[in-house]
Amino acid sequence: MNDVTRISKHEVRYEADTGFIYIVSNGALNADELRVLTSTLAEYAARSGPDEPAFILADGRKSTGLTTDARKAMTTGPTSFRAYVAAFGVSVPVRVVLNLVMKAVAMIGRDNVVLRFVSDITEAREWLAEAQRSYRAQVAASKVGTAQPANPP
Repeated sequence: MNDVTRISKHEVRYEADTGFIYIVSNGALNADELRVLTSTLAEYAARSGPDEPAFILADGRKSTGLTTDARKAMTTGPTSFRAYVAAFGVSVPVRVVLNLVMKAVAMIGRDNVVLRFVSDITEAREWLAEAQRSYRAQVAASKVGTAQPANPP
């Protein structure tokens, strides 16, 4: 079953067959929406397993980025949220802002989100599927003591 959650003008869908979470951003995401989004993402990610990170397809074709309060909230929000994000259709200005925010977040020790910008939904799905396979293989190997989870592809 694919669940859909609306957060103001944004939409979040859980794809049960892949375990992916599909986000469609319309306009700028503010801090209140970001808090609800983070909670929704954690809820959807937990459906794939209690320790599973979120595997997110982010459709940025209509996104105008993050408001100032949302960028600040990213540096003060929960630290336990882990995700692999394949973003497509994101404009160059929004990419620049998101890259800067992600670097700032990583500098304060919150580097638990891997963000990859790709050209389209097909490439996003391919990269995310490979990241998911790699993550799960590394976790399985670590349980038998042969390896530790490493960075995604």
